[in-house]
Amino acid sequence: MHVAIAGNIGSGKTTLTSLLAKHYKWKAQYEDVEDNPYLDDFYNKMERWSFNLQVYFLNSRFRQILDIRRDKKTIIQDRTIYEDAFIFAPNLHAMGLMTNRDYENYRSLFDLMESVTESPDLLIYLRSSIPNLVGQIHKRGREYENSISIDYLSRLNERYEAWIDQYDKGNVIILDVDEIDFVDNPEDLGEIINKIDAIAAITELDAFEFQRLGFNGRMEIFPVGYSMNDLPINRDFKKGSLFHLASMDWHPNQEAVNWFLDKVWNEIQANFPLSKLYLAGRGMTKKLKNLDMNNVEIVGEVHSAKDFIVEHDIMIVPLLSGSGMRVKLIEGMALGKTIITTSIGAEGIDADNNKHLIIADTPEEFAAAITKCLNDTPF
Repeated sequence: MHVAIAGNIGSGKTTLTSLLAKHYKWKAQYEDVEDNPYLDDFYNKMERWSFNLQVYFLNSRFRQILDIRRDKKTIIQDRTIYEDAFIFAPNLHAMGLMTNRDYENYRSLFDLMESVTESPDLLIYLRSSIPNLVGQIHKRGREYENSISIDYLSRLNERYEAWIDQYDKGNVIILDVDEIDFVDNPEDLGEIINKIDAIAAITELDAFEFQRLGFNGRMEIFPVGYSMNDLPINRDFKKGSLFHLASMDWHPNQEAVNWFLDKVWNEIQANFPLSKLYLAGRGMTKKLKNLDMNNVEIVGEVHSAKDFIVEHDIMIVPLLSGSGMRVKLIEGMALGKTIITTSIGAEGIDADNNKHLIIADTPEEFAAAITKCLNDTPF
C-alpha cells in the first residue's frame, strides 16, 4: 500500500511521516532535502535554478514511486510527485521564475512519468495557515529557508487548496494542522490514527462489538457471499452421513467437535447404529487423530472442500464460541445441504430456523434435530 503526506513547506509532512511510519511499522520515503545539490542555490537565485531543482525533485519522486510499486510493504511517502507538477512548478512559472520553454519541458516530462505510475492509495493533506507555516519554518531553523517570503508561501497555499479541492485520484484525509499538535499531544496523533484506521466487519454484530470495545474509526460491513454459478449436483451422496468441515487449529472448532462427541454422538449411535460421522479439516489435534470412537472417521485435510461437502449429507456446526460468519456454512447452504448449527454458528447469516437451517443450542436439541433429519427425509 502507498500512503502519501502532502502539504506546504513547514506544514509538518516529514514529522508526521516519521510518526506514522513508527506507529504502523511502515517503510518511509522522505523528500530528498539534505543531499539535494540545488536547494541552497535555488533559494539564493530562484530564476536561475528553478528548472534544475524541479527536475531533480521530479526524478527523485519518480524513482520513489517505482520503488514503492515494486516493494510489497506499505510505504509512506513524504510529499507527492503531484505537488511538484501542480503547485511548485506552475507557481514558479507564474511568478516569472521559470521560462515558458522550461515549464513546458517540465510538464511534458511529468506527463510521461504520470502515464506509467499509479497514485497513492491514501493521501493525507496537511492544511495550514501562513502564520503557522512561518512559525514552523523558523522553529526548525533550516538556513536555506530563511529567504522564503510570505508572498511565496501564500501563493503556494492558494495552489495547494485549489489542487486538493480537485484531487480525485484516491482516498483523501484532510487535517487542519492549525488545530492539532501531533508532535507533543499524543491524543491528537491518536485522532489522526483513528482517521486512517478502518475495520472491515463481516457482520453487523461484529461491527457493533468493535464499537462497544471503543473503536470509533471508519468501519464498513462486507458480508461473505458465495457464487451460485456452476454448482455441482450430486444425488449419490452418502445418505444419512454427518460431517464437520473446519480448520481444527482454531480453538472454537476444537471445542465444538469435542462437545459434540462427548454430549451428542453416543445418543445418535444408540438410535442410529449405522450412521457415520466424518471429521475433515486441516490442523487436526493429536486427540482427534488418535480418536477411537464407533463410526467416526477422521478425514483430515481435504483437497476440495466443495467436493467433500457434496459427497455427504448433514452438515453439523456445533459452535459454542467465536464471532464473525461461518463461510463453510454459507457454502453448505449453497450446495443444498441440511445444516444443523447453534445460534452462535448461525450468527451474521440471514437465515430462518427450520427453513434454511436448524438451530440447536443444547445436546438434547442437537440430538433431536439429527434424529428428525434421519427419520424424516422430506424434512
